[in-house]
Amino acid sequence: DAGEGGDAGRCDRAPADFVSPNDGTVGVDNAMQQVVGTIDGLLGVGQTYAGQLAARIAAGDLLLGIELRGTDPVGAALVVLAPSDPIALGADGRLAPGQRFEVVERLGDGAGALGEDGRARVALGDLRRPLDELAPAIEPTDPADLWPAPFREVELRFDEGVAGLTGGELGALVTVDEMVGGMSPLTTPGVGHPREVLEDLADLRPSAADPTVCAAISLGFAFEAVPASFE
Repeated sequence: DAGEGGDAGRCDRAPADFVSPNDGTVGVDNAMQQVVGTIDGLLGVGQTYAGQLAARIAAGDLLLGIELRGTDPVGAALVVLAPSDPIALGADGRLAPGQRFEVVERLGDGAGALGEDGRARVALGDLRRPLDELAPAIEPTDPADLWPAPFREVELRFDEGVAGLTGGELGALVTVDEMVGGMSPLTTPGVGHPREVLEDLADLRPSAADPTVCAAISLGFAFEAVPASFE
């Protein structure tokens, strides 16, 4: 983030700052949230993007873990998991704590520290591949076409306690070039060229030739994590 918003002369200063609902941090931008309503509208009656993600987690099809080591400094890795036993859900329909999972892929690894508020902040850098598991399922589009770019400059923020990780936030960016380069021309029928759509969203890395055009899009996910054992 580069400003408080309202500066039409620079694409990274034009949007209003997003304020974290967890710790009040200003400037944790999430330009991608602007398209969530559009995605929900494409999914059909009664479906939402958040609902799709929750259903995948409950089914064991979308299992991401945060492997922690140390306290201050804090080390963390973002990993893809597979259940070692049948998935167990709590009364709220979410993953029950205390389960065992196998680590099948390591996506990113980094280190950080505890802030004055006790929240951990960990920089993971660039993930090793696109997280197309998070792409919405919009028929007949291949999810890999909707999320072809890897998350870059990834940062995690969370509170750690006996109940697991709470108030979690994953912030990152994706570049317009990498998104467009991996998209099918059929990804946005009737909406316009993917580059035009994405540049309208872009809010990071202003172009030297035209500072009103940005080359990257900020995004963020809120999360909570229950305690689990990784093998």
